[in-house]
Amino acid sequence: MSWVYVNRFMKTEKNKDKVKELVDANVEHWRGVALDLGYDPDTNVMMEEGDKLINIAITEEMDMTMREEPGEWRGGS
Repeated sequence: MSWVYVNRFMKTEKNKDKVKELVDANVEHWRGVALDLGYDPDTNVMMEEGDKLINIAITEEMDMTMREEPGEWRGGS
């Protein structure tokens, strides 16, 4: 499965609590988007955490659906 990264957060000892709040809120946002588009959030939204970086990604299929939907979404090219 191919993934498209939609958010990236740098974490340090000083900001780890705030970053956790931001990551949790963003993961919930993308899970809600997945549901709105008819995708299973468990298989289409991913969070990966390293020592200093946390990434949130969506599947390439979900990304393509958002690009094809009418509205204001204009993903990078």
